[in-house]
Amino acid sequence: MRLAWDDECLYVAFEFQDSDVIEEGDADQLQQQRTGDVAELFLKPVGASWYWEFHATPRSRHSAFFFPSRGRAGLPSNFDYQLALETGARVEGTLNEWSDKDQGWTVEFVIPLRELTVQGHPFDPQSGYRVLAARYNYARILPAPELSSAPRLPRTAFHDHDHYGILLFQDPSNVVGTTPRPSSANQKKL
Repeated sequence: MRLAWDDECLYVAFEFQDSDVIEEGDADQLQQQRTGDVAELFLKPVGASWYWEFHATPRSRHSAFFFPSRGRAGLPSNFDYQLALETGARVEGTLNEWSDKDQGWTVEFVIPLRELTVQGHPFDPQSGYRVLAARYNYARILPAPELSSAPRLPRTAFHDHDHYGILLFQDPSNVVGTTPRPSSANQKKL
């Protein structure tokens, strides 16, 4: 997973090795983890009770959920959240074909920063955010769907934000081995 940001958006990219890429969903704003492979990003401002869950799928489907707190997680209003989220995905293989072997899939999505700051918590190097990258992986060769995350959690509970990582903001000119590209000159690396 890679993250970058500018004054308007947070950009997220996931790259997965996957021998059986699956997605049976056909709409946005679903609980995508119930329809096949999904990349998930959780963001929570430090010191706040609220947080977001973002989904992106191999078919470029997406969802965004807002939780005022863990104590309100799962209520219908969490899933009615509307956000101008953009996604784009690419599959290396044959989507939903269980009898062949795929290479994997990549997905990128764009989150408007105005959504992350509407509650009054800024999105900048001084603001403090906790982050979790998560994955649901379905495959013919697995005994059950495989769930994974970064950072690794002590138990598989993606809403356990006490164990999320801390998002560190870096200026790309200070990162060893990176050269800013002309097309992303205004983006900052996270």
